[in-house]
Amino acid sequence: MVVSLTTRVKFVLLSVISMSLILAIVYITTLGLYSRSLMHSIDEGLEDDLDRVKQRLNFTPQGKLELYAQPASSQFSQGHNRQIMYLIRDNELNAIRRSASMIFIEPPNVDLSITDHHDSYQSFSFSDREYRTYHEKYTAGQHAGDEDLYIQLVRPLDEYHEQVNQLLNAMLWLIPVPLILISLGSWWIADRALRPLARLSNTLTNIDSEQLDVRVEVENQNDEVGKIAQATNTFLDRIENSFNSLKRFTSDASHELRTPLTTIRTQAEVLLSRERSREEYKQVLGSVLEEVDRLEYLSEALLQLTRGDAGILKLDIKQHDISVLLNNWVENLLALAEEKQIRFKLSIPRQIIVKVDIAIFERIYINIIQNAIAYTPKGGEISISLTKEAQRIIFQVADTGPGVADQDKLAIFQRFTRLDSTRQQASGAGLGLAITQWAVELHNGSISVTDNISTGAVFIVVIPI
Repeated sequence: MVVSLTTRVKFVLLSVISMSLILAIVYITTLGLYSRSLMHSIDEGLEDDLDRVKQRLNFTPQGKLELYAQPASSQFSQGHNRQIMYLIRDNELNAIRRSASMIFIEPPNVDLSITDHHDSYQSFSFSDREYRTYHEKYTAGQHAGDEDLYIQLVRPLDEYHEQVNQLLNAMLWLIPVPLILISLGSWWIADRALRPLARLSNTLTNIDSEQLDVRVEVENQNDEVGKIAQATNTFLDRIENSFNSLKRFTSDASHELRTPLTTIRTQAEVLLSRERSREEYKQVLGSVLEEVDRLEYLSEALLQLTRGDAGILKLDIKQHDISVLLNNWVENLLALAEEKQIRFKLSIPRQIIVKVDIAIFERIYINIIQNAIAYTPKGGEISISLTKEAQRIIFQVADTGPGVADQDKLAIFQRFTRLDSTRQQASGAGLGLAITQWAVELHNGSISVTDNISTGAVFIVVIPI
């Protein structure tokens, strides 16, 4: 699988659109600031023109402004090609004098309502050309005359528009260059960024039940793709472990179910091979009944575990005095313990009321006590205690058997576990402690095993109230 062409095109288009918006904002802002700066320069030039006009105005001895037309002069020109353009109005806003360059230009009349200096600037159009005008009141106290005057200055905006258009054209020509570079760069980045995802997709596509040990290559553990690859490998580890556990569970369950069936079949075939006495029939049927009991136990245990795994089991939580129930079950198990001459040492106080599903909860202490009886040697001792502390109850069973090796203290709670230790000598399907752990977890509790002080093991169950 290669990197998807559609994905790369989408990434490039998104990058180009984003960059186009950014360039548009930058160019518009630049153009606006530049045009504003040019206009500010023109406005400053109009103020300079005003000062020059004031310096060149002449008045008669009677304080009247000389109205003759003044020709262009070097003092009134700026640079080589431009003359100052001005117009003077009297108190009644009649034009009484204008520069030679203003003969064919008529600016807007002075607006007497404008009092702010900055509002005196105005752009206007005349004969298909644009101009900028500025006016100021020239009071009698500021000159030798006896009446107020209004002086208007004008400058054409041809050069302003030319410079703005030049900048705009330069920007328009420059737009394709960064967009092309961005397109190429985005294509390269998309290809480089998506290539690890393509390898990840290829790896996951090729994984099947026979290749669960395949893992995704992690090039960089610190980037996002590397973290996804690590999370994927962790997920594959869990799948592989679950799949192997399921295979092992299926194999073990098949073996455990096949053993009693084989025994029943063998005994039935032997029984039918020839005539038997009444006692022989009874003996064989009794053995068959034991195997049927074993099959029934296995079926019930597997059914409980399956329902628990599927999450379809509904708890019937009610208040129960578990101390009474525990004492009753200990009495039921005394006969089994007496066969091996095992002593029970009990520490069970009265009236410990807890909300539990009693049908499931009783599997906890039944399985643990039966497990202790199975592994405790003849003449040994089993200590059983039940305590209530704050918001939890603690159930402990300590035996004097061979104990549990450190490397096996977690494995013994797995289904169909067969340990390479002295604790595998007892018979059983290997489901008791797995069911116990399942029952404990259903009640939000925890179970663990530690070493006894002298010898044997101590199983500790903690259940929150």
